[in-house]
Amino acid sequence: MDEHELTVAAQIWNRALLEDVSSLREGDRALAGMALADSLIMHDGVLNAVEIYSESAGEMTAAVAGFLYFGLPQIVSLLAEAMEIFLNGDEEELDKHAVALDERYWALAAEGNTPYARFEAVLLANPSAFAPLSDQ
Repeated sequence: MDEHELTVAAQIWNRALLEDVSSLREGDRALAGMALADSLIMHDGVLNAVEIYSESAGEMTAAVAGFLYFGLPQIVSLLAEAMEIFLNGDEEELDKHAVALDERYWALAAEGNTPYARFEAVLLANPSAFAPLSDQ
């Protein structure tokens, strides 16, 4: 494989982030919810992600379903806790919790248990849960 070619897993992950996968298979839909949430968290933090999701129950539901599908219920618990902090806290309270929530996310999503690693494991175990890639 050329060093610039993406693996099949990377192509499926990117498709979940960049395309509408709502009509694709169960794994694709779960991946889209989890991958978007993971991206938001990694770039802007847990509290920022739940703030965005507080305005879109459907996206939060998709994120939760995705993390559960890929065997990461501890992250779902962290998101629920963060949402409660967000909804009940003032700005000072939020600032106090932001770093700790982010550190807990990174610990839960540590090497070998990252959302991407969990996705790769499911893809390997059950490739039919994901739609084939279209030839481009």
